[in-house]
Amino acid sequence: MKRLRGATLTVTLAGLLVTTVALGATLTWTSAKFVALPVGGVGFYQGQFSSLGCTTGGNCVASGSYQTKSGAIRTVVDNEIKGVWQSAHALAAPTDANATSGMTVYGASCGAPGSCVLVGSYQDASGNVQAFTAGTRANVWSTPRKVSLPANAPAHETNALLRSVDCSSAGNCSAVGTYLDATAGFARTLVMATSEVNGNWQRATELTLPSDTNANSFASLNQISCAGVGECVAVGSYIDHDGVTRPLVVTQVNNQWRRAQTLALPGNASAYAGATLSGVTCSATNACTATGTYNNDAGQVEGLAASMTAGVWQRGVELTMPQDALVNPQVFFYGFSDVACSSPGNCATGGQYRDRQGRYQGFVDSQVNGTWQRASEVLLPGGATQAGKNGGVVALSCPAKGNCRAGAAYDDANGNYQALTITQTNGRWNTGQKVALPQGATSVGVAGGLYGLQCSTLTTCSAIGSYIDSGANYQGFTLASP
Repeated sequence: MKRLRGATLTVTLAGLLVTTVALGATLTWTSAKFVALPVGGVGFYQGQFSSLGCTTGGNCVASGSYQTKSGAIRTVVDNEIKGVWQSAHALAAPTDANATSGMTVYGASCGAPGSCVLVGSYQDASGNVQAFTAGTRANVWSTPRKVSLPANAPAHETNALLRSVDCSSAGNCSAVGTYLDATAGFARTLVMATSEVNGNWQRATELTLPSDTNANSFASLNQISCAGVGECVAVGSYIDHDGVTRPLVVTQVNNQWRRAQTLALPGNASAYAGATLSGVTCSATNACTATGTYNNDAGQVEGLAASMTAGVWQRGVELTMPQDALVNPQVFFYGFSDVACSSPGNCATGGQYRDRQGRYQGFVDSQVNGTWQRASEVLLPGGATQAGKNGGVVALSCPAKGNCRAGAAYDDANGNYQALTITQTNGRWNTGQKVALPQGATSVGVAGGLYGLQCSTLTTCSAIGSYIDSGANYQGFTLASP
C-alpha cells in the first residue's frame, strides 16, 4: 500500500460477492473489473489508481496516474453511471503542460451525478509544477486548467499542487493545497484554497497561518470536507516558532476562510508533540471529526482524534490501541480516508499499529455517541498473522450508525500482500475477507490495494484499487454493488 500521509479517499473492498450487513440487507459486489488503460499505457504509476468521488446511487468518477511506454505520466478517468463502470479514457493535459506532463491526481469529488472535479498537479513547459482542476458536466470532461495562484507566488520556479477537493453541489466545490512564496527572500511553503462558485473557479487565496508559525512553516493541508456550499474544514500541520510540528485546522464559513488554528492536544502530549492531522469529515455544519497522530510525553506515537462541536474544536483525545499493542504502538494513518461518520459523534477510523511482538497490524476504532472506544485489531483470514509494514486499514465509509465498511491490506501466509474488506454490523467488526483480484492476480504488491471506497447506502457502494500483474506492472480495477 502506497503511504501518502495526506490525500483523499481509500479503502479495500473486493471480490467477495455477498456480505451480510445490518438490518437484514445484503451487500452484493460485482466481480472486480479490470481497468484497460488507453493505448500505449503500461501500468498505473506507483499503483496510483487512488482517487474516487461519488454521489448517490452508484454515480462516481475514478482517476489515477499511469505510465506510457515512452515514460510519460498521464491521467486516466473512469466514470460509473448508475452502478455500471464505463471504459476508462485518457484525460487531456493542460494546454501549457510539457511533453511528459507528469500529471498527478490527488483528489476527486462529485457534487451531483455526472458533475465531478479532479485536482492535482502537473509540470508545465518551463519545468514548473502547477496545480490544476478538471471538471465534468454530464460525464463529459473539459480540458484541465491551471490554477491561478495567490499574488505572492513566484512567476518562475513555481511548485504548487491541490491536495484535496470536496463538492457540495454541482459547480460548487472547495479545494486546498500548497504553493511556494518567495517574497520573504527565501522559498516558503504556504497553504492555499480555491473555490468553484456556480461553475467558475476563483483565484486561489493564501490562507493565514496561526500567529506562532515559523518563518518557514512547511505548512500542509491534507484533506478537506464540506458540510455545505462554502462551509468547509481542512486539516494538516505546520511548524511553529519553536520548531515543533503542530496540528493545523482551517475553517471556511459563508465562503470566507478564517485564520487557521491549532488544536489543544491530549494532556499527555509531549512539548515536542510532532502532531499532524491526516483526515477529516464533516457530517453536519459545524460538526466535524479529524484524526492524526502525536508524540506523548514518553516519546510514543499515539493516535489522535478531535471533534468540532457547535463550531468549536474540542481538545484532542488519545485513541486507545488494542490490548496487544506495543508500549510504543507507532500509530500510522495512510491519509486517504482515515475517518468516516454517519452522524455527529458516531464515527469510525482505522490505520496501522505495532503489537507486542513488533508486528504491524491493522486497527479499527469506533466513536459511539461522542465517545471513542478501545480500538480493535483487524481480524485476518486464516493463516495470516500480520498486516505487514505496508498493510493496515486504509479507508472507511459509514452509511449508517454502527454499520461501517473498512478497507485494508495484509500479508498472507505466503508473504504476499492482499486486499481486505471488513464489515461492521451493528457495532461489531467482523473478520476481514480477502479480495479476489482480476485476471488471476495473486497480490496487490507493496504499492497496490483498494484505495477508494464510498457507500451511499448499506447496499450501494463503489470501490477502486490496483494490483500487481505478472509483468510487475500495477493495473487497476473497479467494483460496484448492483
